[in-house]
Amino acid sequence: MFSTKLLAGMAALAMAVPGVSSAQSTYNFSYTAQNGNVLGTGTFTTGAANPAGSFFTPSALITNLTGTYRGADITGLLTAGTYFANDNIFYTSPPAGSGNLDLRGVAFSTTAGMADFYFGLGGYGTIFTRTGGTATSNVGGTFAVTPAVAAVPEPATWAMMLIGFGVVGQSLRRRQTVSTRIRYV
Repeated sequence: MFSTKLLAGMAALAMAVPGVSSAQSTYNFSYTAQNGNVLGTGTFTTGAANPAGSFFTPSALITNLTGTYRGADITGLLTAGTYFANDNIFYTSPPAGSGNLDLRGVAFSTTAGMADFYFGLGGYGTIFTRTGGTATSNVGGTFAVTPAVAAVPEPATWAMMLIGFGVVGQSLRRRQTVSTRIRYV
């Protein structure tokens, strides 16, 4: 009797504790110049939502970047403020007339040197790049971003599912048979 109450209490406690969301999102990107040449592709991961310094919301801080740019492998994301005052902020739902990046942009290193993408003052979809300190205008170039589909659920989701199956299995196993007695008085 004591173990059943203990098990029920533990199950209730487990259900009362919410799972923690990872709060990370992964996106695929493609950068195409105005002449149609694809200059960069890859993926990036975002972390903290609406970081300090973001002009619009919702936004997120880019925490990891991989891929290729102008034929060179992207070797890492540069710390905010290290290359042309980059802020590495990604706008998940940008206002009309702007893009997913701001004037400060996202900076990264490649096997050929340092580079960044940033949104210029030329209208929606105008993305500029700098490579090794030289600004290169690609008016009409596009920075296409699509959310990457998560392949597996978060560990907290799996844990809650397994706990639920365990509780259901235990309750079915411990179920006592009902006996009916008829008494004549």
